[in-house]
Amino acid sequence: LEESDGVAFRDLAPADLPALRELQTALFPVRYNDSFYERLFSPGYFTLVGIDAAPPSDGSFEGTAVAGGGALVAVASVRITSDWRVAYIMTLGVDHRYRRRGLGA
Repeated sequence: LEESDGVAFRDLAPADLPALRELQTALFPVRYNDSFYERLFSPGYFTLVGIDAAPPSDGSFEGTAVAGGGALVAVASVRITSDWRVAYIMTLGVDHRYRRRGLGA
């Protein structure tokens, strides 16, 4: 885990998928299908999620709550090509309440 401004970054876990779907629905105009989310755990795919262990308790983070507590507030997904020379950024997003803190930099 690496922490930045109260948000800890770690690898995506299968238990995070409901919260990730909710966050990506809020962030992006694209609706990803099940195969997109399944691929995130395949060789050559890397996904980091940012978790705020103590989000505001006003109920606004209900959909992005993760197992063990906290809220998923940021995501970065990358696919590396088979020759490991090229990487594609698939998604990079930060919840609007956490922007301008350097989390996506």
